[in-house]
Amino acid sequence: NRNALPQLVDPNTGLMNLALVAKPSTSFVSGDQIIAAINDGQNPRRSSEHYGNWPRGGTQWVEYTWSKPISTNKADVYWYVDGRDLHLPKASRLKYFDGNSFVEVPNVKGLGVEGDVWNETTFDEITTDRMRLEFDAAGGNNISTGITEFRVFDSGKSPPFPPIVKAGIDRVVVLGGKTYLRGSVKQLAHGGDEAGPAKISWSKDSGMGDVT
Repeated sequence: NRNALPQLVDPNTGLMNLALVAKPSTSFVSGDQIIAAINDGQNPRRSSEHYGNWPRGGTQWVEYTWSKPISTNKADVYWYVDGRDLHLPKASRLKYFDGNSFVEVPNVKGLGVEGDVWNETTFDEITTDRMRLEFDAAGGNNISTGITEFRVFDSGKSPPFPPIVKAGIDRVVVLGGKTYLRGSVKQLAHGGDEAGPAKISWSKDSGMGDVT
């Protein structure tokens, strides 16, 4: 296909993506977008979910919180542009919580604002349980910003985290009928994905019927 995009180059393949086990939050998210999109681990060219902050302009932010402190010296972001109101930002800053306030990461290099690439940022190693990415909209009224994926990488000293367990989508079942759930378990590993197969077992929390 002559119109196909070239393969997306990922310079950080093989690194552990700690964003997968973080809780995301933001200064503002559009009603038709979701903040959870920024750390769902999807290929940004294939993802159907994105974060955006239209109709807000100016400076906005997204933030990760971990259940215990992590160590990192690298992050990257894939900005989202929708061809309408979500544009590339004009500038961005990466900050971490030092126990008292958010401060910029030390000796930062990168902070790119290019489209359709992984914009990589490196810095001196930090240990924290909260990181924030700030970004400034490039225009005036009704020009906002968006993100497809925001990754934070382990520098080799982060603690282990429990597996990521998903039961699948919710289902509505007629009494007396059956339904089938497709669950998944992911364990963080180098490569930021699964660390081999995992066993899954089901149990009923409450309600009618049996679970097998």
